[in-house]
Amino acid sequence: MFQNFDDMQKVSKVNIDATMKSFEVVAKNVQAITTEITDYTKRSFENSTKTLEKLLGAKSLDMACTRFHRHRVRCFDGTGGESCPSSTVRAGRRCVSH
Repeated sequence: MFQNFDDMQKVSKVNIDATMKSFEVVAKNVQAITTEITDYTKRSFENSTKTLEKLLGAKSLDMACTRFHRHRVRCFDGTGGESCPSSTVRAGRRCVSH
């Protein structure tokens, strides 16, 4: 298969280069996913804190229930743009909010 040792070294180098490029792509995508998760977690925590403050400031049970319902609606509506097909991650593109 290999005529000499140099041919084998060339093939090995090509394989190692391809493997390293694959690792770079994976590392970049993992970093992008981690950034998105961190941003989403921060926004979620801030929204929940604001809602808790509003709930504690409610003067009646009816007002508290209304505020809680609005919070749930905001949370549900906010997750629609957060998800994206896995193909965008594989292609190295970021999700676009709808």
